[in-house]
Amino acid sequence: MVVIKKKRKDKKSSKEARGKIPTAYSESQNNKNIHSITGSTWFHTIVIVGVTLLCFYRLPSHGFSLYDDQNFILENTAFQPISLTNAVRLWNPRHPIYQKIDYYMPLTVSSWALDAWISQIIYSEQRDVPKPGPFHTMGLIYHLINALLLFILLRQMTNTLWGSSLGALLFAIHPIQVEAVCWISSRPSTLSMLFCMSAFLIYLYYIRQARGSLFSSSDIRTSWDIERKKPHYPTVIKCFVLSSIVFSLAMLSKPVVLVFPLMVGALLWFLKRKEIFHYLKSLNPNWQE
Repeated sequence: MVVIKKKRKDKKSSKEARGKIPTAYSESQNNKNIHSITGSTWFHTIVIVGVTLLCFYRLPSHGFSLYDDQNFILENTAFQPISLTNAVRLWNPRHPIYQKIDYYMPLTVSSWALDAWISQIIYSEQRDVPKPGPFHTMGLIYHLINALLLFILLRQMTNTLWGSSLGALLFAIHPIQVEAVCWISSRPSTLSMLFCMSAFLIYLYYIRQARGSLFSSSDIRTSWDIERKKPHYPTVIKCFVLSSIVFSLAMLSKPVVLVFPLMVGALLWFLKRKEIFHYLKSLNPNWQE
């Protein structure tokens, strides 16, 4: 009997030892997975930036287009040369430039003023006439930021790395982007998209703080039951206010983005419509889809 008990104890100790080994192994494996995901994310980011620069690397050497660039930049006396007083006057809705543009977008015009100021610093000998190089360079930087923001947004919504990177890369190098990137007068589209996607990302973070993860889990309670996860109200308020401010900057870049909240609501409804129906039905059992 004593021998049998000892054997049983040995078996239990061996099982406990076996159980401990996978735990340590799983922790190390998880750390390796985290590092691999981070490394692969950086790899996709470098690929997106590298391929985009490869497609548009000659852009800074191009001149102004023969269409709206002449009216908005070269014939604008506020940029010849730019000064702090002229930059402040650009926020006046009665400024002559808005008669050519037909709508109020002071943030976009201020970005042109910033480019003209950089042009004055680089080309100090010919500071009275803006040069196209800084305008094209800043437009390309805005486009790169948009591609990376789209990559982050798709990553958050789909939880797939390769699909998100391919979608962002397709956006970055698609021929339809040539006008938005190469024409300086198309800066409103690039700049407003930057602020719209930033506001959307902040809004998604706000939803996670208020109601839990919206895209990473299919559990209805995790997504829509506020009692499951108590929201941290200071963070929620900060995210909501910050998202509203960034969206206001988008409207100051291009007023057409006023419909963007409706697009966000339609997107969230499409992605989570079944969970929303299920949640509404749980509130009212007599409610029908």
